Amino acid sequence: MSTETIWVVRAGRHDEARNLFLDEERPVLALGWGEMPDLSTIPPNREGFKKLVQEKYPKSMPGSVAGNAGQLFRFVHEMQDGELVLYTCKTDREIYFGRVSGGYFYSGKDQSYPHRRSVKWIRSMPRLRFSQGALYEIGSALTIFQIKNFANEYLTALSGKKPEVPVKEDTTVAQVQADIEDSTRDFIIKALAQELKGHPLADFVAHLLNKMGYQT
Repeated sequence: MSTETIWVVRAGRHDEARNLFLDEERPVLALGWGEMPDLSTIPPNREGFKKLVQEKYPKSMPGSVAGNAGQLFRFVHEMQDGELVLYTCKTDREIYFGRVSGGYFYSGKDQSYPHRRSVKWIRSMPRLRFSQGALYEIGSALTIFQIKNFANEYLTALSGKKPEVPVKEDTTVAQVQADIEDSTRDFIIKALAQELKGHPLADFVAHLLNKMGYQT
């Protein structure tokens, strides 16, 4: 198991901050949450971050508040200078490997991605080089998180060595497929339970049976 911390930081849902991440003169890791002020002025504990996130985003659900506060706290206080960071670019389908090269700084409230840290990119590699399991792990919906399960695969690739399991023999594909199927099934069941009750549920079932060739 790897002992080196590996972070993943996203450049927005649709890669909006890509130019900031890959700026040739001063590349940075940049987070949104534009309503939040300079994060270095917040008490250095998770409760302080949660309180301000709740204040700035009053319509957020409790779970969302805790999640967003936790991500911002990690970006400011847990991510350390020199630690490895990955950025998966949606534009060129490359995974960029870099090192955090400075502490947190605030670029101003007029910026779309005001919360930043400097980064030095080392190299990039195509996504196809990695196993499906490794790609699935960095596909989290979170903006900032740590790699746990496939850290050694990324470290091996960074060192220039070939992956232990060739892509064509990737045994994680079946597991990833099962995870996706389970997640999709859970989502559908939850949506049906929340949105379709009583007569709407009866109408839905009748329509489904009609599409299957039955009469209702």
